[in-house]
Amino acid sequence: MRETLNTILQTSQDFCVDPKTSTTTSLTNTKAFIKREINRTIQFTHKKLQKVFKIKSLPKTMSTVISQQYYSYPPGLNVIDTVTIDNDTTIPPLRVVQSQRDWDLMNSGPVVSGIPSHIFMRGRDFGLFPVPKAAYTLTLSGRFYPKAMFADDYAVGTVTVTQNSQTVTGLTTTFTASMVGRYFSETDSDGVAIGEFYKIGAYVSPTVLTLETVFEESSLSASTFLIGESPDLPEEIHEFIAYRVANVYYGTRRRDSKKAQEYLNYYYTGDWANTRRTGVIEGGVLGFMQDYAKNGSENSQLIDYNQPVRIDFLSEEWETVS
Repeated sequence: MRETLNTILQTSQDFCVDPKTSTTTSLTNTKAFIKREINRTIQFTHKKLQKVFKIKSLPKTMSTVISQQYYSYPPGLNVIDTVTIDNDTTIPPLRVVQSQRDWDLMNSGPVVSGIPSHIFMRGRDFGLFPVPKAAYTLTLSGRFYPKAMFADDYAVGTVTVTQNSQTVTGLTTTFTASMVGRYFSETDSDGVAIGEFYKIGAYVSPTVLTLETVFEESSLSASTFLIGESPDLPEEIHEFIAYRVANVYYGTRRRDSKKAQEYLNYYYTGDWANTRRTGVIEGGVLGFMQDYAKNGSENSQLIDYNQPVRIDFLSEEWETVS
């Protein structure tokens, strides 16, 4: 099931002996340490899953500047897969220049300005050719680092939500714009989520939020709730995050390599001893990866049994020389 930062934090604190003080953990700040390791684990797991599960973020946009050739990557972007440009015409994604030599040859003549058609990736920035003659909107698709989670779950006040509506109306709530992208769920009297999780799509006011999809469950009236950050990972993997946090804790602060390895085994395989007598990984992150690799989906939840469509770039047009 989906977990929020608070539930992962609570489990990790339980694994690290003491959830409130630093006296038995030997940490100067237990909560800060665990939050940091939760985010590192999410980033580590996110990277491992990229080959078998599509967890790409939505594309990001940025604007070009007239006569500026090089641009830094947007925050959080790790690898660029494709770049398209909005110039009020239909054109294919920018073509990739693979080598420094080819890029230097393209730029060795007179300065060419126009609508960019080629892109050259460097360490943490990229170049466009021709040099933009105007301000264009670039749309970048690729692999983004998962957003770090630091905000505690919010559960102040009560809410009313009508079935098949996207509107969440609060009473004595203080919703904020930063809650967009977090998840909403009904809770019981102990504050435990008992409903489905719905992603928040828009902030309207301190007492009104809009969900990305309609609320499918029975209508709520003056009900308790929670709003929390949740890992950008498949829900089946959320439960294993705390085990890798405990692995780091016992391997560093406690210097207990045996217990550290047990937690790491469970993170990877769902088996404390990692015996795998059947030769099959049945749990953990590797078990999840194995299941998705077997279905042949190749980083997609939809399988296309037809031959891939080939796209040929038939024309290259550069505009003006200045």
